[in-house]
Amino acid sequence: MLINKETWPQHRPWAFATLAITLLLTASYALYAWIYAEHKDGGTLPGLIYGSVALAIMIMDSLLGARRKVPAWKLGRARTWLKAHIWISLLLFPLVFFHSAFLIGGKMTLVIWILFFLVMGSGILGVIIQSILPQLMTDQVSMETIYDQIDHITSQLRYDADVKIMQVAGKLDFVTVPEGMTPVKIKDVVDAPGMSELKEAYSKSIRPLFNPHLKIRKVLRTHTDIVAIINTLKPTIPTDFHAILDEIVPLIDEKRQLELQKTLHHWMHGWLFVHVPISFALLLLTIVHAVTALWY
Repeated sequence: MLINKETWPQHRPWAFATLAITLLLTASYALYAWIYAEHKDGGTLPGLIYGSVALAIMIMDSLLGARRKVPAWKLGRARTWLKAHIWISLLLFPLVFFHSAFLIGGKMTLVIWILFFLVMGSGILGVIIQSILPQLMTDQVSMETIYDQIDHITSQLRYDADVKIMQVAGKLDFVTVPEGMTPVKIKDVVDAPGMSELKEAYSKSIRPLFNPHLKIRKVLRTHTDIVAIINTLKPTIPTDFHAILDEIVPLIDEKRQLELQKTLHHWMHGWLFVHVPISFALLLLTIVHAVTALWY
C-alpha cells in the first residue's frame, strides 16, 4: 500500500481515526488504572475488553489473505481492506499494552510479546518498503519488465550481444539461441587482424556479464561504470572494432537494470515470508492464551 503525498488524502481519515481512538483508549486506561489501582491485569473486566478487541483485530487482519485469494467475494474493496489492515492494526499497540497492564507475565505471554513485536515491526517495515521501492524502481529501472521474464530476457540480451560480435568477427562456437528467438543467420566474414583479440575480450570479459546469476551491480552500479569497463578493454583490440563494443554497452546496462528490478522485487515481497507466518503464529498462540486464561 503506497503512502506518499499523492495517496495521503486517502489515508488521512484512517490516520486521524486511529489517533482519536488511541486517545480515547488512553483516557479509558487512565480511568481503569485509577479504579483498579491495586489490581490491574488481563483478568479484570476492562482487561478482558482490551484483550478481546485486540484478538478481534488480529482475526480481521488474518482475513486479508482470504480476501485477496477470493477477490470475487463481495466484502468491500481490496484497497479498503488494506487501509484497515494498516491503520486499525496500529491500535494493537495500546490494546495489548493496556490488556497486560504493561506486565510481561509468564513464559507463554513472553513468547506472545516477542511474536507481537516481530509482527508489528515487520508490518511497519513492509509499509515503508511498499511506499519507497515502487518509486525507486520507476526512477532507476527504465527497462522494467515482467518479473518472471527477467532471466529469459537476459538470455536474449546475451544473444543480441553475441550476434553483434559474430557479424564482424565470425561465428562463436559456444553461442546458443534462446528459446522463442529466431536464429540470426551469420554470414562468413573475411579474417582480419584483431578478430581473435575481439573474440577473446568478449568471451572472457563481456559475455559473462550477461549471466542471469551473476550480480554485476556490485561492480557496475551505473551506466558510466559500464562505459568505463568497456574502455579498459579497447586498448587490447584494434580501433576498427571499438564501435561494436560501444553498441554492446546499452545491452549490458539493460541487464543491470533488470538485475536491480529483481533485487527490488525481492525486497518488496520478501518481507511477507517473515510477516505472514509469525502473524498466524501470534494469532494461534493468542487464542490459546485467551482460552486457557478464561478456562483456568
